[in-house]
Amino acid sequence: MKTTHLKWIAISLSTLMLMQSCSVYHSKVSTVDDAIASKTKVKAITFADVTYTFDDLIREEGQLYGLARKYSTTAKKLETLIVNETSGDKLVKISVLENTIKGYYLKNKTVSTILTGIAFIPVLSIILVAAGAISGNCCY
Repeated sequence: MKTTHLKWIAISLSTLMLMQSCSVYHSKVSTVDDAIASKTKVKAITFADVTYTFDDLIREEGQLYGLARKYSTTAKKLETLIVNETSGDKLVKISVLENTIKGYYLKNKTVSTILTGIAFIPVLSIILVAAGAISGNCCY
């Protein structure tokens, strides 16, 4: 009986952690300089409507680079443009061609935090009801 409860606690905590990784972005397009100065996650959309997500944008010697997680979809899509990858780092530095980017969208920290908190309540309720139904302890 105790292992069943631990199982559902583990599932609930896992769900919470997964929801923490969700990001909401501003709908307003930002300039590249604002995106660099923000030091937050940035979503870049190309003229071909391909979306790339970077943890940060930096400019070094006039060249724009995006920092992305090593095993992210963005890093996989742009693997030919990776200029710096070391085995110990979680992030890779990717060369970004500014003339291919249609718009930069900054992460909305406030809305991301609020939606994560609001979404957690119904998800947790569903998990608890499912756990009760499976264990046979749920009263209908």
